[in-house]
Amino acid sequence: MFMRYFTSISISQNLAHTLKLVLLWTMALSLGLFSALTQAGSLSVSPVLVALETTQNNRTITLRNTAASEGYYQLQLFAWSQEDGETTLLPQETLIVTPPLALIAPGASQLARIVRADPAATADKEGSYRLIISEIPHDLLEQGDSAVNVLLRVSVPVFTKGPADAAPRLQASVTTREGRPHLRLDNQGNSHARLTDAALTAPGGESQPWRAGLMGYVLPGSTFYWPLPDTHTNATHLTVSINGDATTLALTPQEQTQ
Repeated sequence: MFMRYFTSISISQNLAHTLKLVLLWTMALSLGLFSALTQAGSLSVSPVLVALETTQNNRTITLRNTAASEGYYQLQLFAWSQEDGETTLLPQETLIVTPPLALIAPGASQLARIVRADPAATADKEGSYRLIISEIPHDLLEQGDSAVNVLLRVSVPVFTKGPADAAPRLQASVTTREGRPHLRLDNQGNSHARLTDAALTAPGGESQPWRAGLMGYVLPGSTFYWPLPDTHTNATHLTVSINGDATTLALTPQEQTQ
């Protein structure tokens, strides 16, 4: 699907070949973890989280090149899932991002649009995606196939809203994973949980800050893990902001996992 959109724009044959190599390279790397927005000094993206309501067929985002030179940026949208604590990004055809390639002058901005491929489609649960924005080196054509890389990569979460009453429903526990204590969060709801500003409560009742700012996401119907410091393995409660709402979850023990 992505190559179909690349070949539809007016570019030279050599540049099209180069972009194909970049696409294949970044598709392979994109199977790794992108659980938070990558901070990039030469590119700012707004908003940092995109949500399409059920009545919205598209949303716009703004890319601003804050560098002193022009930049070439590739935009790709992947389906985002979590399987037993592992993040996976795969090709998808539900959403389209346009333009797929942008040349932005220094200090200038570019609007990009995320569009539903089928505006009439309905869903009984939230859809989760990641918009990956990669800066392509200016001298890529001269480097040869073996030197293909990117200068920076920004990852923006994108969600398509489910039913009006969709909400996360988290269960928290302490478990052993790969020989280390971990916090395990299971989201049994039908909406994502965006976690920020986490604290752990000791058996004596004292609350101790653990993770300031963005902690990560747990997608609907998914499980995710965070390693615990040795000093917090006996914590009894987790206090965390879930989609902006402060919540306290009791921690229950779990059997050891691999």
